[in-house]
Amino acid sequence: MEGVPLEPFPREHLQVPIPQLLDAAALRYADREAICGADGSFTYRRTRDLIDHVAHAILEAVVAPKDRVVLLFGHRAAAFPAALGVVKSGAIAVPLTASTPADRRDRIARDAQPSCVVTDIANEADAHALARGTVPVVVIERLPPAPDREWPSLSASDPAFIMYTSGSSGEPKGVVQTHRSVLQKIRATTLMLETTPEDRIAMFSTYAVGQGMTAMLSALLRGGAVCQFDVRRQGLELLARWLVEQRISIYMSSATLFRSLARTLDRSALFPDLRLIRLGSERVTTEDVDAYRRLVASQVGVRLTHKTTRESESSTPRLLIAYSSTETANISMHLVGPDEQFPDGIVPVGRTSEGVSVSVVDEAGQPLPPGEEGEIIVRSAYLPAGYWRDAERTARTYLPVPDAPEERICRTGDLGRIRPDGCLEHRGRKDRRVKIRGYRVELEEVERLLSNHPSVAHAAVLARTDRRGDPLLVAYLEMKDGVTTPVEDVRGYASLHLPDYMVPATFIVLDAMPASDTGKINRSRLPDPPLDRPSLSAAYVQPRTALESTIAAIWRDVLGLDGVGVHDPLLMVGGDSLRAAQISSRLSAAVGVEVPLWQLLEASTIADVAALVARATERQKHGEGHNQ
Repeated sequence: MEGVPLEPFPREHLQVPIPQLLDAAALRYADREAICGADGSFTYRRTRDLIDHVAHAILEAVVAPKDRVVLLFGHRAAAFPAALGVVKSGAIAVPLTASTPADRRDRIARDAQPSCVVTDIANEADAHALARGTVPVVVIERLPPAPDREWPSLSASDPAFIMYTSGSSGEPKGVVQTHRSVLQKIRATTLMLETTPEDRIAMFSTYAVGQGMTAMLSALLRGGAVCQFDVRRQGLELLARWLVEQRISIYMSSATLFRSLARTLDRSALFPDLRLIRLGSERVTTEDVDAYRRLVASQVGVRLTHKTTRESESSTPRLLIAYSSTETANISMHLVGPDEQFPDGIVPVGRTSEGVSVSVVDEAGQPLPPGEEGEIIVRSAYLPAGYWRDAERTARTYLPVPDAPEERICRTGDLGRIRPDGCLEHRGRKDRRVKIRGYRVELEEVERLLSNHPSVAHAAVLARTDRRGDPLLVAYLEMKDGVTTPVEDVRGYASLHLPDYMVPATFIVLDAMPASDTGKINRSRLPDPPLDRPSLSAAYVQPRTALESTIAAIWRDVLGLDGVGVHDPLLMVGGDSLRAAQISSRLSAAVGVEVPLWQLLEASTIADVAALVARATERQKHGEGHNQ
């Protein structure tokens, strides 16, 4: 382990299993901070110890190499060492989040067929439900120290993780990530980020998605620190403050989250340690670049008086755009130039990473010349192994390369073109897969779930954009004859079975679905979502007080609606966690008292939020009077 080089990230690392690289980092950076989150801070030594504790417990449970181990955690720092402990044991880690609906967790567990479940005390009951009394449950708070022992011999070609995503069949699908496929993405990322031990990387995704894993390993394999922030619970207003307090130097998030953060910032917001912003998980728009440039403009001058944590010739943060997918890992990256223009309105995703080649083909699979649009095809020796327990889908997606047996070709389903200068542009999807808040969503899966509701005759789901250009899901429902089920019940049904980013923001009930000549739903004739208040079972009640009017105005602006009633639930009028975070930040500034995100979501309606604000204002006055 001591002989494994750490700087820079050499190509030889792609042949070394992940735990071996982490052991070397732990020896070199033992007392440096590795991970920080709401549940505390972990040094490299403590991180390695927890990895070893979990790995030893799994081996003691007689879990065999390449068995699956499901992990169930909330948004906490300990989830990452736990997942890496599974990998060190030789098993395959299947990370799940506690916020995932129980029905979806059950379906994933049934598909993965785990030999063990790893969790914490907070999620122990749910973990036992997943285990169904047939496999052991390991609770990390109760683990004894791991003794000195020999660890299983691993290969870089071994499977390390199964990452589950939305599936067009209506069931989640698992993509098997090998050590090598994970490390190729980390190598490409760290080289572009120029990561050093002084860097502190912001991480907003969970350990169950690729971006979370990228942020974590990009820090841990270079001696830096990964800092975890839960936007859904803590909100955007706290995020800006947290970026400064944690001295974040590398910001990594979806374009949607960055867009939401930028909308809450004023020109006085300063981030003196920030040197790079990496956006991925979805298409980056020219509006996102404009938001970045406004942020950069506000930083001018602060570097002249503030000593940053990193010596750098650059006086302002740079913008890096990453293009990747669960099926391909890293594809390309692009550093946006200070004066770069986008005359066709498309922000490029750059040139391919080392070890990856890209072509654009027509419907017959024939290569297209530069400038012509077609399907993006990726060729690499570092692609994931394929789909878990789905050889047919694997064979359709991953094609052999006759003259290069170590390489394969992946048909991405993405549309794009290669510009004459060699830069790749991503231009959307050729199928019905979309990105919502950085998460991949198969529209067919959402439609299938809604159609299973006993009151729904037909369901169609489209991705639309709101007034600000943000993507959102719109569900169209045709109810069964004689059924008067409130649309709120259908949404509640969806939220029980789908993660929140897959639950449509708007539900529209139609008398009948528009049909094509063949009798199928004609999605091109589905109406645009209304800008006025959606159809709800509750009667519309307009604001009755000045405070309710203030709150309603903020809701209308953030949600892009012309009207909203004081008893309309936020989640039923297009709200989600990110929009709620924007509302929380703007409302706190408008009323002069803090309205935490969790309280806003719990209160749900304008009337309840107004009552909450009134009580908080009264307490604040009472406190001020008492102090005087």
